[in-house]
Amino acid sequence: MVIAVAVASLIPDADLLLVATLEGGIVWHHGPSHSLLGAALLGAAVGLSAGVRGRVLGWVVVAAVTHPLLDWQLGEPGGDPRFGVPLLWPILPEKMIAASPIFRPFHIHEPGFVANMFRADAVGAYLREVGFAAVVMGVAWVARVRSVATVG
Repeated sequence: MVIAVAVASLIPDADLLLVATLEGGIVWHHGPSHSLLGAALLGAAVGLSAGVRGRVLGWVVVAAVTHPLLDWQLGEPGGDPRFGVPLLWPILPEKMIAASPIFRPFHIHEPGFVANMFRADAVGAYLREVGFAAVVMGVAWVARVRSVATVG
């Protein structure tokens, strides 16, 4: 269950496989997998394939949905929207950045794509995402323990 939550929290970035393999590179990142709907569907798929059900499945989906919300908070106010996320895709496919982002931006699209993924500002963003995922995993674990204790 904890592994399902961890995987779900990172699953929207599976679109990086498209970046690495398809022409156009970075334009594929922050696509539909970074929408609330796309992340929820991916999170549900991860949870169901891991055999998770009920309330814990809900936490797995929450973990996935937090990813685009955190990425929405990465950026520069009024910055280039192509670095935002399409939170309301497919209803509103435009990419958005929060009006007052709480995280500094980092641009993995610049030359040296792979190296940029390991820059200090990029690693800091990853650590914030992992930290948030750890909190969600903790809550999911407590929910699981309580549900097992209630049933047992």
